[in-house]
Amino acid sequence: DSGRFAQVAELFAPDAVYDVEGTVHIGAQGVLDVMTHATAAMGTTGTPSVVRHMTSTTQIDLVGETGASARSYYLVVLPSGPDHWGRYLDTFRLAEGQWRFASRKVTLDGMVEDGWAARR
Repeated sequence: DSGRFAQVAELFAPDAVYDVEGTVHIGAQGVLDVMTHATAAMGTTGTPSVVRHMTSTTQIDLVGETGASARSYYLVVLPSGPDHWGRYLDTFRLAEGQWRFASRKVTLDGMVEDGWAARR
């Protein structure tokens, strides 16, 4: 939310799958592309003035010694207030001694009528 997109993208494995409502992006570059596209679609360059992704009810399950899965609810808040919400379904794997996202599936459960998500 602070515009450090490259640092966020580094949290993903090189072959990670980032699925946003059925549109699949691959690897850290794919994640970076999603974030920069969303910022451009907001009509901003650089760091948006106020964007907050609130996550809640996160459950993490270990899958062996080198894997995990998680489920979370999210709510995106923009300067105008709450905009859209849904779920993150994540998998993680241990690679080269560090935990990385192996996949993230973003589902949209709802949005504010006339909000940013409704217009894009």
